Amino acid sequence: MSAFTTLLNEISRQLTIYVGLFVFILGTVGSLLNIYIFLSKKSFRSNSCAVYLLCASIYDLLYLFNAVLPRILTAFNIDPTTTSSVYCKLKFYLTLQFSLAAITFVLLAAVNRWLCSCRNARYREWSNIKNTRLSIFITVISCMLTPAPVLIYYDNINGKCSSISTAFSFYVSYFLNFIQFAVLSIILPVYFGVRTYKNLHQRTAPVVRVITVQRGISIRQRIENQLTRMLLLQICAATLFTAPYAVQLIYSNITAYVEKDLLRLAQENLFTTITRLAVYLSNASRFYIYFISSREIRKIFIH
Repeated sequence: MSAFTTLLNEISRQLTIYVGLFVFILGTVGSLLNIYIFLSKKSFRSNSCAVYLLCASIYDLLYLFNAVLPRILTAFNIDPTTTSSVYCKLKFYLTLQFSLAAITFVLLAAVNRWLCSCRNARYREWSNIKNTRLSIFITVISCMLTPAPVLIYYDNINGKCSSISTAFSFYVSYFLNFIQFAVLSIILPVYFGVRTYKNLHQRTAPVVRVITVQRGISIRQRIENQLTRMLLLQICAATLFTAPYAVQLIYSNITAYVEKDLLRLAQENLFTTITRLAVYLSNASRFYIYFISSREIRKIFIH
């Protein structure tokens, strides 16, 4: 192994430790603050979009403890998945479940913003709190069942926690990862974000002037507007953070059967480390995005 290869591997390790620890602390504090804020104000508790964001924050917190913290520990050669078959299965099952749920709840919030921005009253009626509770129940159950095969097809083999089924490996690589990190994280949120922006631009252009003159806007409408702004900014940030990892997954699938030397493996490991940390940052940054984009969030936090 050349000195440059060793250097690349050490850079990956140091990034995992220091950037990973920073993201973990940042995300844990931010998720706890999000949960407090969305639970502390009645106008948030009764708002469908805010309820979805509350659920996303809860799963973000669970994901950080189940994925990011163990990733940091592996940099110190502490990895219980290499010695415990039960922990191997549970760790990967819960990681997939928590990540999928957090992403799905952000998507549901994006759908909610689009429904609320539609001119058609029938669409707006779908965004009521009753449908929100039903959507949450279906999402939680679906996210528990979707990665369930991990409990069967993941195991500790020769000191490494990995899939024992080639077919299941293909399912994770070519279907589950694509759905999670491309469709649910980027394609659908961007689609509904663009639709929401267009609807708001069409509906509010003549209304904004009236509000400016009258200086009157209800608390509920103000929160609705701020939630929409928060979510649109969140979609932009999530796309920026997740897109490189989606590219990395595509590259890994394409080159899975290509013979690689140690230098190329070290280069790919560094790129994978950077893109994975960016995905973690997507989960960790939500509170700070909301704080920047929402006056109501800042007011609650300060007081």
